[in-house]
Amino acid sequence: MSEQPPLARHPHPYPGKLITVEGIDGSGKSTQLQLLHKWLESKGHRVFFTEWNSSELVKETTKRGKKNKSLTPTTFSLLHATDFASRQYHEILPPLKAGMIVLADRYMYTAFARDVVRGVSPEWIRKLYSFAITPDMAFYFKVPIETAISRLLGGTRGQFKFYEAGMDMSLNPDMTESFRSAGAAAPTHGFSSWVGAAAPADQGVQAPTSQSVESSLPIYTPRNKVIPRARVGGGLRGTEGKDPEIVALVPDHVGLTVKQAPSLNWFLSKPTSLPMRFTLIDTRSVKPLYERPIPTPDHAGIHSLNLKDLGVALEPDVQYRWYISAIRNPDSPSQDIVAGGIIERCEFSTCLVEMEVDLS
Repeated sequence: MSEQPPLARHPHPYPGKLITVEGIDGSGKSTQLQLLHKWLESKGHRVFFTEWNSSELVKETTKRGKKNKSLTPTTFSLLHATDFASRQYHEILPPLKAGMIVLADRYMYTAFARDVVRGVSPEWIRKLYSFAITPDMAFYFKVPIETAISRLLGGTRGQFKFYEAGMDMSLNPDMTESFRSAGAAAPTHGFSSWVGAAAPADQGVQAPTSQSVESSLPIYTPRNKVIPRARVGGGLRGTEGKDPEIVALVPDHVGLTVKQAPSLNWFLSKPTSLPMRFTLIDTRSVKPLYERPIPTPDHAGIHSLNLKDLGVALEPDVQYRWYISAIRNPDSPSQDIVAGGIIERCEFSTCLVEMEVDLS
């Protein structure tokens, strides 16, 4: 019987698309994903971006561990898994449920490659990430190791980082040689879709990348632009017939407020009997700060939800994600109609400065 690729699971049930990129440092994966992001938006698709090891939940702990060079393979693996779990819950699932395209700069395959080469059990990694949903497409950008080294050393940094070079594995006292050895030892099987060399940024999105993505999008139709649309951090779910549209009335960027308990506004296209739910997520935490049913409006139009009425207060300089959901089937969350946004409370003087910068 042929060997199953690592972390293989059944396709996810959500209306959105999850596209991931992998590759060693310097392979060009991040550059290509940024270009793909712009290309998809130019085609009218609504896109959400998430990056490996970026969750506020473990960022400081990871930073201290790297600085002190105290991260063991198992500790590092658990920190990455915590980061991944937090981002899947807060950043990946909500946009997928809302029918958006999620672009992930590295995914669970990164953990498999980095941890296994450091001696962590492959089976243990599979079990650790058993909750992860499978991407619709996973691109592995493969370049000669010397090309990656040239890009990394020729950039603004001019040198390798300790864990990036695999110095914790004692492969070689020289950082460059250690990077070569670590890159050669990392497992790369288990990736679907195209495998090829990543192009420089000025060449645009590579044809195989855009063609592969575009061929998978007929079942993902962008919303008609005459319909109000939600912004960053939320989204519309395509619905037909008696189901309503929900639109979060938010800006394209993080919404700023000076209020401790502001009002959040959203649009309902038609009256509905569907039960409604409000979710508020502190991005520093795994669990929602607030997730409870709210009264279903008896009419279409713009509606307001005051956080003061819910007993919720925002802390300064913290980003919160919020979502309004119409529950079509309590046993099938993927059918929820979801919209939302991102909000941050700041001091008046700080907000004023940021607004002036934004308007300049």
